[in-house]
Amino acid sequence: MVGALIVLCSPGVPRPAWAGELPRVAVGYSSFPNGTFAYRDEYATDLTRLAWPMEAFENKHLGDLIERLDDFDLLILATGWNRERIQDLRPHSDRLRQFLRYGGVILLTDAYHETETDWLVTIDPDLGFLPRSDLPRAVPGQRAWLDTRHPLLAGITNLPVPELLPPRASSLWQVLARSADGGPTLVCREIGDGIIVAIALLRHGGFPDARFLQNLWLWARDEGRINAVREREQVAYRALTEPKELEARRIDPPVIDGIVEEAAWNNAAQTAQFVGYDGSAVAPQETHALVGLDDYWLYVAFRCADRDPAEPGHESVELLIDPTGQGTEPLRFVVTSSGRMEGPHTSPAPAGRVSGPTWWQSAVRVAPDSWSAEMRIPLVALGDVKTSAQEWAINFARHDASTSELSVWAPITAPYLLWGKLTKVAVDPNLCPIRPNRIELTGTRLSASFAKPSYGDFHGRYVVECTSPSGVTRETARELAIREFDSLAIETDHRMDEPGTWLLRARVEVEGGLVWISEAMEVNVGEW
Repeated sequence: MVGALIVLCSPGVPRPAWAGELPRVAVGYSSFPNGTFAYRDEYATDLTRLAWPMEAFENKHLGDLIERLDDFDLLILATGWNRERIQDLRPHSDRLRQFLRYGGVILLTDAYHETETDWLVTIDPDLGFLPRSDLPRAVPGQRAWLDTRHPLLAGITNLPVPELLPPRASSLWQVLARSADGGPTLVCREIGDGIIVAIALLRHGGFPDARFLQNLWLWARDEGRINAVREREQVAYRALTEPKELEARRIDPPVIDGIVEEAAWNNAAQTAQFVGYDGSAVAPQETHALVGLDDYWLYVAFRCADRDPAEPGHESVELLIDPTGQGTEPLRFVVTSSGRMEGPHTSPAPAGRVSGPTWWQSAVRVAPDSWSAEMRIPLVALGDVKTSAQEWAINFARHDASTSELSVWAPITAPYLLWGKLTKVAVDPNLCPIRPNRIELTGTRLSASFAKPSYGDFHGRYVVECTSPSGVTRETARELAIREFDSLAIETDHRMDEPGTWLLRARVEVEGGLVWISEAMEVNVGEW
């Protein structure tokens, strides 16, 4: 592959600031039974203006192009050539993949129908376009959204309106432009040192033009881009090969607002990039998890790159953790990109109502090209602190419901079997200075008793949450003081004046955190 670019000055095409060799271009075009040719001369004018050497290959002879791939740097294929299946590229996927990996560039135009692009998945399973049953016409006057920050669109402020609305691309493509209905009109993906670009616009609308072709070649040969690609590959290799271990670190309490930028997170342990659930490949979308703790709380955060943020709420992140270290029955804490929480000790919500735990917190923040989540979980909610191991089984996962893509930090080879470890946990067993003897619900009255089985008096608060069927929570709080080696009984009555299922949950807290929490208890109140 050649190294750089020189462009001869011509009207409307700016001269680059540096000079080098010209890309060698192969253009594929279609021949049809009626003797007409499509796309043979579509790029002749632009390529002549750029002074790029070009050869054209009829779709009956694409095998000749494959045999001569080393003679070219850029392939331009209008996907219409593939409609008649005159000569299919699917058997040549290995050769095309190698062409891309070593710096080749493939540009597909008129990519608006899945039958013309389905061969891409033989190069990479993630290069697919999701099928649609029809090709509806676009509404005249609708304009596209452009990511004008991207090097491919430098100096380009507008695109033609698509004549046909494009299919949805796999979310693993990077979307650079959309039609008004949200369909991707321009997508790209880096494979090795090379680039593949697909454009769901009809070429006779004037795009891609000479400026775009120049942007494509400049970006393809940009040393900073190539170095970044190779660094990502090194990170990916380490993600697949390094042991899945994190050292538990003490951090200052961060504010749980979904913004993972506070200084407290700088001291947290951070995972390598996530991999596929079976560990066979690195996840295409970058995800990292962070974890830290203090005397009472476990803090977890996720940073998720998102190449397709147009559909908020379809993703979720998950913490799986087992303080016994066995990893066979971990607790699950889930937060969706829309902010919904799912976790242990949470009773199913009655019909028409959303309920969530109030004893652990989470927050989500969505940005144009990413989203992040934070969790704060009381250590006592993870089990008996006194029996916790010094190495906890732990894992982190990300799930995209729209594509069924599941990525994890540590590969999972059996349901809920964890390979990751959180080491040097060192939880203080004195965090639970009291012992619950009994908790009992009779009607609307909740009775509980606690013992202080060691030296020193205990002072804290006893709080009962009472949540109505409509989701309104009221709290009843009592000061809780127990002398050393003594016990104390406490009762609370709760007004339940709405028919349906009520939820009760009790907790004991001290300044700084929780020391005990109960399971959720249901009370069914009938009509009256």
